[in-house]
Amino acid sequence: MALTDLHRWCMKKIGESFGDVSEEEVQSFMRNVENKEQFDIFFSGEGQNRIFIFYQPGDMLNEQEEEDWTAETPPKELFLGDANSTRLLDKCCYFLRNAPPLTSIDDSSQLLFGEIGGNALQVYHIFIISSYLMG
Repeated sequence: MALTDLHRWCMKKIGESFGDVSEEEVQSFMRNVENKEQFDIFFSGEGQNRIFIFYQPGDMLNEQEEEDWTAETPPKELFLGDANSTRLLDKCCYFLRNAPPLTSIDDSSQLLFGEIGGNALQVYHIFIISSYLMG
């Protein structure tokens, strides 16, 4: 289960995004069979064009009650999540493919990286104000 340079670049970005996560935790996260498989599918272009990584206590939307969230584990952990079914408690990071679908990517220039804070609307508002109204 060898990691490519692209896996290593993503690991570096994940580590930089979450300052309190150890290098060992990031490596263990990436070497997890299911996670590595998801990244491989993402890199190949066969799956979605985005991937989200959370470092927080896990919780998921309760299927029976649409507005009810249930905690899975109290300690923080790195995990892949979906923006539609994972509640953002603190911050997540994401990677977006900058390549056509079904096209394999092989270097970081074809990936976009970003972070979303717990109050995404406020961050977006500040970004808009500082970019367009203050200029």
